Amino acid sequence: GIDYWLITATPTSFYVFEVTTSGVNTSASPITLNPIYPYGYLKASVDGSRIAVANYSANSIDIYDFNNTTGQISNPIHLSVTFRVYGLCFSPSGNILYASQDASPGDIYQFDLLSANI
Repeated sequence: GIDYWLITATPTSFYVFEVTTSGVNTSASPITLNPIYPYGYLKASVDGSRIAVANYSANSIDIYDFNNTTGQISNPIHLSVTFRVYGLCFSPSGNILYASQDASPGDIYQFDLLSANI
């Protein structure tokens, strides 16, 4: 409840930095997972257990488990979508992910993360 994580993404890796009262730990090593195209929001769930990345160029969303004690990212879930996704937001429970379309009319899509078929 005191420290924070700063998470950034490049097209091939995540970088996770711990931010404490002592400052920013700059010794982060890249975490390489599936190639990603992070041109959109990178959003954490309210409880910090998941992160989602909007892949505008690839028409997809990638969802990962996030260990908010160690900073590890794991268990990728790749969702192909039929729109250019940009904005993301988790519900307060973390069980629903909302995604916005970056075009007119600006539709909002809902994904049930507890469903066997997200």
